[in-house]
Amino acid sequence: SIAWLSGWIPEKDLPAFTKFASDTQIAYIADDPLDEELPPTKVENNALVSLVQPVFDFIGSVPNYREYDISGLFLAFFTIFFAIIFGDGGYGSLIFLFTLFSILSSAIRRKPVPQLLKLVLLLSGATVVWGFISGSWFGIPYDSLPSLLQRSVLPWISPNNPNAEENIKVLCFIIGLVQLSIAHLKNIVRDFPSPKFIGQAGQLAMVNGMFYVVLNLIVNPQRYVIPGWAMMLIAGGF
Repeated sequence: SIAWLSGWIPEKDLPAFTKFASDTQIAYIADDPLDEELPPTKVENNALVSLVQPVFDFIGSVPNYREYDISGLFLAFFTIFFAIIFGDGGYGSLIFLFTLFSILSSAIRRKPVPQLLKLVLLLSGATVVWGFISGSWFGIPYDSLPSLLQRSVLPWISPNNPNAEENIKVLCFIIGLVQLSIAHLKNIVRDFPSPKFIGQAGQLAMVNGMFYVVLNLIVNPQRYVIPGWAMMLIAGGF
C-alpha cells in the first residue's frame, strides 16, 4: 500500500509540486543532486538564442548538468564565422530573400515557422553584412562595384588592401582568442576562491601570450614580432 517514486524537477517548478503534494496529501523529500548523480539537463533559451538549436540537434550536443550552456555564445561566434567562410554578400542576399519569402509564406498560411529557416535567415543576413564590409559580391572585382558598395567596405579588409588576406587571418585569431578567454574567465569565476582558479588564470595568460606567437609563425613574422611580455605571459602562466 506504499509507493515510492523518485525523479528530477527543475527548481523553479518546485513550488507547483509542493502545492500538488499538499493538495493530494503525499509526503515528499526534495534535495539537491549529489556529486555522484547524473541529473538530466533542461535547457531553456530565449527566442533569439533558440535559433541555434537545429545545429545542436544535428551534432547531438547537450550540455551536462554541471556544464555551462554556451548556446548564446555559440550562436554569436557561429554566425560570424559562417559569414566569413561563406563570404559573398551577393549569394547571401539571394539566400536571405528566398528564406524571407519562405517565412512570410508560412506566416500567411498560419503555419509555424521552422527554427531552421529562422537560423538560415540570420546566417544569410550576417553574410550580406560581411559582403558590405568586405566588398565581396558575386565575385565582381572591387573596382567594378557600384560606388555605394565600395564606400561600405572597411579599408582594413578592402580587396585593394595588399594586407587584407593577412588581416582577415588576424581577425579570425582574435575571435578565437576571445572565445578561449571567455571560457577561462568563466572558469575562474566558477572556481574562485578555490586554488583551482590559479590554474585557469595561468591558462588564460598562456593563451594570450601564444596569440602573438601564432601571429608571428602563421601570419607574418615581420609585421608581428613577438613582444617580450608575451613570452613572460606564457612562462608565468605555465
